[in-house]
Parts: sequence; structure tokens; C-alpha cells
Amino acid sequence: MRNFHEILRCNLFRQTPKNYYAFDHNNFFPEPVMRRFQLLFSVDGEPAAAGTLDFLDDNRAALRGVAVTADRQGQRIGHRFVKAVCEFAAHLGCEVITVRANPGSAGFYLKCGFDKAASCPPEHESPGSVVLQKTIAPEP
Repeated sequence: MRNFHEILRCNLFRQTPKNYYAFDHNNFFPEPVMRRFQLLFSVDGEPAAAGTLDFLDDNRAALRGVAVTADRQGQRIGHRFVKAVCEFAAHLGCEVITVRANPGSAGFYLKCGFDKAASCPPEHESPGSVVLQKTIAPEP
């Protein structure tokens, strides 16, 4: 059965077992966070997507490292995963989720209800990336 790190290794980082180590994931997203959730999304009992939700403070979070397994791509699994992550974040009191995406992935996040950020915190600035945000309503 696939796990969180295998999905990221094979589908996001395009690495083999020889050159990927689980601890590299935390080094890939180095800025300090309040809480980090490594999320695994299953469909029909099989892991199909993974990603990381980092709370930057009490009401802001960053969604990072989203990957869908190759055999599940094109089935809207990514959209379902992002929707579930937004609901989870709202349940925890999040009001804004930020994504730093490569330009080729920006359209996916726009279809998921994210908008291009007018400005972004310094921890999200990266040459060649697009910063998107989504305002969500936290659960009472």
C-alpha cells in the first residue's frame, strides 16, 4: 500500500527510493510553522493523494506538496483532496489558505477556488512561482 512519502517521492519529486528520504520533505518546506499536518487522501480504501497543510499562525495556513498518484490523475482526485483539506482547515479555525504553485499548476488551484494573491508574506515569495489564496469560513 502506498504511503504519504511514496506518493510525494514518485509523483511530486519524481525520485526513486535510492534518492528520497522522508526527512527531506521537512527540509523542502523549512520555514517555521505552528502545526504541520501530513495528509493522505484515500479513494476506495487506497491512498490516492497526499499533501502538507502548515498552519503559519492561528488563522493562516499553507497548502504544500500536493500530489496525486499517477493511476488516479485525471479523475478529479486532486480537486476532491483540496476540497477536503479546505474543510479540515476550516474545522481547525483557518481563514485563509495560501498555495505557492509553479505556473503550470496555477490553473488547477484557480479551478479549486483560489485567487491570485494581491500580496504575499515573505515566506511565500519564490522566483518563478505563483502565489494563490483562498478565503475559507472557519467553523464556529
